[in-house]
Amino acid sequence: MQKHKANNTSGGFTLVEVLVALVIVSLALPALISSITTVVDATGRMEKKAYAGWIAQNKLQEIMITKDLQNEMPKSRLRDTLEYGGQNWDWQVDVTEQETIVGKVFRFDIKVGEVDADDGEWLVTLAGFIGE
Repeated sequence: MQKHKANNTSGGFTLVEVLVALVIVSLALPALISSITTVVDATGRMEKKAYAGWIAQNKLQEIMITKDLQNEMPKSRLRDTLEYGGQNWDWQVDVTEQETIVGKVFRFDIKVGEVDADDGEWLVTLAGFIGE
């Protein structure tokens, strides 16, 4: 009579291999989640800066169009709040008058930021020049 050896080799993983894999995954996941969070935050910040840039450009164009159509230009600081892109924004225009060889030139520094920003920083500052 021949004795047959039992063949215990199955195609699965051992408990030790599974535990090692779980340790590796548990170490990698927090780093991955942190990276994803950083990318999402940066994307949100870029979107806000884009909106703020568009608002600043729009304000400069409004000043230029008002000068061309009504022959009026602001001579002092302007400040207000507006709704754009589903969010409230603060904007401010500082006006500086400068005398040049060819006449007066007005510099407009347009600053835009979020209304509910904790630190009150401006996201975008745009400078524009208009001759009188």
